[in-house]
Amino acid sequence: LIDSGLIFHGSLNKESPAINKVYEMYFNVEDSSLRYHEDWPELSEVNGKVVIGNWGLEATKVSATTLDTEITADITAPFDALGKTSWLNVLGNFQGEGANALSFINQTPIAEMTGNLTSQWLAEGPIEGELNLQIPINYSLSDAAEPLYPFGGEVRTQLGQVDLYLTDVDLAVTDLNTELIYSVAEGLSSQEVQAKVFGYPVTGFIRTDKGVPSQDGGDQIIVSTQGTASVK
Repeated sequence: LIDSGLIFHGSLNKESPAINKVYEMYFNVEDSSLRYHEDWPELSEVNGKVVIGNWGLEATKVSATTLDTEITADITAPFDALGKTSWLNVLGNFQGEGANALSFINQTPIAEMTGNLTSQWLAEGPIEGELNLQIPINYSLSDAAEPLYPFGGEVRTQLGQVDLYLTDVDLAVTDLNTELIYSVAEGLSSQEVQAKVFGYPVTGFIRTDKGVPSQDGGDQIIVSTQGTASVK
């Protein structure tokens, strides 16, 4: 914590209506850590300014690291009429390595929602993307009723010249170029996939069949590719 401040306007009498009281606090933090939810990985190397008032929470241009991936984001959590909040809104971007992206999928609620599809995958190459998430506060997957989800919004990840090794089927996919999109509403998808398999170019798409269960749980994910290869 670098510094902090407090502004308060209203009566100090505890019996006075809360609606007549206005407060605001700020905290400038540097190289801090944040554990905001038991189902999501901790944020480290957090730098930025956090402002909290009776209207909610706001942190703009906050930089942090999670699972060796750099994130820059604006974070808000509006309060309701009772001064409580249920959602943390995160809007930002990230960059890192393909292996880190797989770690993020495999170590968050996304793993269960994609049927642990990538649990045995390896990846090399750069990635970057955008976050637009609504993460519920005081929410646990173990307490969830079925139609509830561990988060809302979407994650868009741009893969450029990434190499994938699918150890479960012993298949190498090289020079992978695509934008992967994950959302609760649509699942995992990509409109255009370009890559090489056995050294030959292939194209394809990815979609999720919502409501169709896979063998490993979650919704069924379809990966469709086409291309030609020489057989000797």
